[in-house]
Amino acid sequence: MTLDSFDNFDHYCQHFMDPDFWTPHVLDVCGQHGFLAESIRPGLAGTYPTFIVAERWVVKFFGRLFDGQQAHAVEQAAGRLLRGWQTLPVAQIQAEGQLRDESGGWPWPYLVYNFLPGVSIGEVYEQVLPEEKLRLARDMGCVVRELHNLPLPAEGPLCRDWAPFREFLGQQHATCAARLAEWKALPPHLLAQVTGFLPPLGELIDDSVPPCFLHGDLTRDHLLGQVREGRWITSGWIDFGDARAGDPFYEWVALHLDLFGGDCALLRAFLDAYGLSAAQRKGFARRAMAYTLLFPFNVTGMHMERHPALGECATLDELAEQIWGT
Repeated sequence: MTLDSFDNFDHYCQHFMDPDFWTPHVLDVCGQHGFLAESIRPGLAGTYPTFIVAERWVVKFFGRLFDGQQAHAVEQAAGRLLRGWQTLPVAQIQAEGQLRDESGGWPWPYLVYNFLPGVSIGEVYEQVLPEEKLRLARDMGCVVRELHNLPLPAEGPLCRDWAPFREFLGQQHATCAARLAEWKALPPHLLAQVTGFLPPLGELIDDSVPPCFLHGDLTRDHLLGQVREGRWITSGWIDFGDARAGDPFYEWVALHLDLFGGDCALLRAFLDAYGLSAAQRKGFARRAMAYTLLFPFNVTGMHMERHPALGECATLDELAEQIWGT
């Protein structure tokens, strides 16, 4: 097994978190930067090889597959943007580099973060009391608002320019129906309505205001903390690999359908604390549903599978109200 073998999709999926293979590379990284590797264990399986060292550092390698070059650049940019942010703990970049020179093939860039303690809320969500989930939703509203208000740089993958987000959304728009069909995300009668339901990009994107800094994947996997007697205590956010400069409505998709489990009471508490304007609330459900269909991951299909009764909705507008009605 070599680094080059991870260019193969099947091999990558089978071995990207294999500690026997990656431990020597983790030791090499730690040696270069002076980190004592007293213990090494795999992190939660995500997209890229990620290992926790001595319960103090996290080493994350970026492969060629799954657009690792872009994800690495985005996480670097997010790290610079979040440096010194005090509102909520986020993992800060402690070191960076690459495993080999580009002349030897894919260089395998890496980032080393400080380790944030805690478990993902997804592992303990059923232990969190209902009133605590509401408090968390309100807290998240305030924190996400501050995140979205962070000033974006003039250049780089998270620059204050709508063009990259518009291009990304245009690609999603052009392939939306085909992607949803491949995923079998919707029943046939709703799938047939997708093209007519999606508004033009000019109606989705309000470029009279600047884009916001978005985490892009606020799921249960990425919120860390602990439960004490039913009370959730947040220790931080992780994984800004899907961060974007764009429309706040894009942020709601993973937040509502994954972190909140589609609970509209939690969504309302979040939006109230966030301070969503009256203008943004106009046509909220339909706009949020459009972003749900355009999302690059199959959140629509997963939500429909968890709530099969939604398949009985006659129209996408009805489905939008069921999922996003606030």
